[in-house]
Amino acid sequence: MVVVKLEGGMGNQLFQYAAGRYLAQKLNAELKLDIDIYTTENKRQYALHHFNVQEVFSKARERKNLKRKEFFRRQLNKLGADLKSYWYTEQIPGYDINVEKLTDNVFLEGFWQSEKYFKPIESTIRKEFIVKDQPSALNRKYLDEIRSVNSISIHVRRGDYVTDKETNAVHGVCDLEYYRKAIDRMSTEINDPRFYIFSDDMKWTKENISSSIHPFAYSAHNQAAPHEDLRLMYSCKHHIIANSSFSWWGAWLNMNTEKKVIAPRNWFRTLENRDIIPTGWLTL
Repeated sequence: MVVVKLEGGMGNQLFQYAAGRYLAQKLNAELKLDIDIYTTENKRQYALHHFNVQEVFSKARERKNLKRKEFFRRQLNKLGADLKSYWYTEQIPGYDINVEKLTDNVFLEGFWQSEKYFKPIESTIRKEFIVKDQPSALNRKYLDEIRSVNSISIHVRRGDYVTDKETNAVHGVCDLEYYRKAIDRMSTEINDPRFYIFSDDMKWTKENISSSIHPFAYSAHNQAAPHEDLRLMYSCKHHIIANSSFSWWGAWLNMNTEKKVIAPRNWFRTLENRDIIPTGWLTL
């Protein structure tokens, strides 16, 4: 059994599931999801029910048992034993090779933001992360249009990146100069581009990001349904992403082999952002 703790928004949950999914398959073990945090979390909600994932939820007694085993493991290791972890917590951002050494009956706690954690089962993850809900009529109209043009998604992540001091201190926000350079770069490389903008602060975005040369469309109707925006995003042909796990997945899930993806060079304000940006994506 591999239990993975889910926390944060949709993008974080996708990373956490993907890391647990690979480890469980590698160990020929059952994957279970710990969604206990969402019983008390008001800002975020469990979101994986919109996808074709394996939904088996862990029980409190299973987590308690693993934590108890981890306590005794640490005590024995202090005495010279070399027992494997039952409860493994991510230390710093970036790929941790020690995850590969974990054995069955383990709890994973972290964000695991690197495709290296699930690259060996990439095709499985792509299938399971297709949104299974039928799109609304309006989203179907958007999808038909997005698929018929040289569509480029732009994600502007603000929200708590701006309003929460602690979050802002860790992440910061992509500035207007980043978006200007990214739009200019895409405009020179893509013939007849059409930009589709997604944001959690559409008022600010409409006031600050636009073009008098190329058409812009603002997706402002899916605030209560982020999975709908994610599907629109991964249906675009190319991407300008924010320092956000949500638009990371919007770009990664795009199956276009000729896609161009522009990402911010600095994912965090101060932390090292190694292993987050896949090979082939351009950073500015």
